[in-house]
Amino acid sequence: MLAEMEELKDEHIAAYTRAIACSSDENMLTDIIVERLENKSQRSAAMLDFIAGKKSRKAGRFDREMATYLRRVLSKDAIRKVFDKYGRAVEIDGYYLHWSD
Repeated sequence: MLAEMEELKDEHIAAYTRAIACSSDENMLTDIIVERLENKSQRSAAMLDFIAGKKSRKAGRFDREMATYLRRVLSKDAIRKVFDKYGRAVEIDGYYLHWSD
């Protein structure tokens, strides 16, 4: 499935990123996150993954495990180096929410 998605990754990069996360390929995930952070048109969407909030008690097992996995990958030096060029860490005293620019 990833091979099929890779053909359209430029059109659906967020979905492709999540599919890589589900595959548990940390090196590939690291590379795509760095690529998105370096890309001005993808950067703000990629930054959403860095928003940290309290984990909802109602979140399902998959969501909790994915959040833990993603936070571990996002803490890698290669990603933090690029993140530190363009963003800053944000802690929210509340449950995880999405918002856009």
